[in-house]
Amino acid sequence: MVLVAAPLVALWWRRRVRAGSVDEYFADLVPGLLPVHGQPARRQHGRRARQMVQDAAVRFDSPQVRPASVGVLTRRRTQAPDLGAAFVDLAIRGHFRIRRPHRREAFAPGDWVLDPTGTTAQWSSLSPAERGVLRALFPIDVPVTIAQRKDWLRTALQGLRTELDQQARDLRWLSGRPLLLSLGVVLALGVLAAAALTFGDHVTLAGVPPLLGSLATISVLVSMVVIALTATPRRTAEGTALAVQISGFGRFLQVAEARRIRFEEAAGLFSRGLPWAVALGLTEHWCRVFRDVLVAAQHSGYAVGDTGITHLDLGWTDGIDVLDGIPDAFDAFADSVESLVDDVTGDVGDLASSADGGDSGGSDSGGGDSGGGGDSGGGGDSGGGGGD
Repeated sequence: MVLVAAPLVALWWRRRVRAGSVDEYFADLVPGLLPVHGQPARRQHGRRARQMVQDAAVRFDSPQVRPASVGVLTRRRTQAPDLGAAFVDLAIRGHFRIRRPHRREAFAPGDWVLDPTGTTAQWSSLSPAERGVLRALFPIDVPVTIAQRKDWLRTALQGLRTELDQQARDLRWLSGRPLLLSLGVVLALGVLAAAALTFGDHVTLAGVPPLLGSLATISVLVSMVVIALTATPRRTAEGTALAVQISGFGRFLQVAEARRIRFEEAAGLFSRGLPWAVALGLTEHWCRVFRDVLVAAQHSGYAVGDTGITHLDLGWTDGIDVLDGIPDAFDAFADSVESLVDDVTGDVGDLASSADGGDSGGSDSGGGDSGGGGDSGGGGDSGGGGGD
């Protein structure tokens, strides 16, 4: 009985978690919408929550949650791409400038130099962990390199990860204590395993082969591991709505085409979308789209050059050198951003390998429910409220 029951319990648990049957959604609202304050909204649990996220329509509006919240809303945990997106987002919001060393500076040629551009007074709108990242980078108001501040930055980013995960609970995006519940199930299976070991001799005396008792014990232990590894928090109806919005915006990033974006409409759009592209593994695609926008504008008679770069609101970096030609410059910039994110987050724990995979792969990063941002949420700047 133990030999059969333990795997069945583990299989039921895994299917329940993976199918999203524990997630909640608003039954009477259009997927992705949140009820206005005081509006009654019926909540239900079921697989439809997962389907809503997978089938989300393309969404064009800028998200109202910060890019760093993508992971916790789609994969139910914060991972390295989210922290990289938070880093780029802080630069785009004007707190520092990212560049390569100038020729006469005493920095390693391949390192990243960060110039402080804001003031501590401007930090008041940031979350505590975001302020911690800036303090880790700039203990005094002078340019630094990522290599110089690596240890302090690693600690600060770990704090940001903790804050983002906790914020998801504080804002009621996620709920439940899956680890405690799974431990309860594991404990029950542990009792079965102990019983199998304790009474193995009696089973043998009763005419049951000793191998069967060993298999029962192994079955229970494997089931315990499966249950422990698949424990994830469930999304509330608010969390599901935000995940739907993330999915829709991710699809916009994925299907964006240069021919549909006029040069006049591109102002600021590139930089506003870049942190989301970083969080969703779409950096190369997003850069390619706007490379083609500038090339098309140039062919149409626009004097692109440095004016076009300024038009895209890239004052936070000198990473695009149009003297090399727009296509090569943007390709190099995409590589630089990806390299920057790797340098920033490379030592912050084993974040990427700890992913549970989410519900569907909506981005090149291969994780989570989808590939893009959300459009609502309340709360602080690092995770809710106050989009670009």
